[in-house]
Amino acid sequence: MIITAVWAFAFILHSLALERTVEPVSAIIFGLGIGLFSGFVFGGVPVVQHCVLRFILWQSGSSPRSYKHFLGYASERGFILQVRGRYRFIHDLLREHFAKMG
Repeated sequence: MIITAVWAFAFILHSLALERTVEPVSAIIFGLGIGLFSGFVFGGVPVVQHCVLRFILWQSGSSPRSYKHFLGYASERGFILQVRGRYRFIHDLLREHFAKMG
């Protein structure tokens, strides 16, 4: 939203410098267009990449579709312990094994 306002203001200043009349709707449309474009380029691409990666991992069977249900299932079985919204392995040997892997 801030990017949109900045670009709309820049459009108005540019038009005033060239001594053109400025329609507020044109400035808002220009600002929205540039704001959406820059938002997609600088923020949207990583979101799309994240979603595609999660889908590919789910399709290949490498990760669960819902991590919430997976972690709840693991917690019910006693593999992990939920502590204030975080999860940790209960067994020290298992925790040390995964720490050495990563």
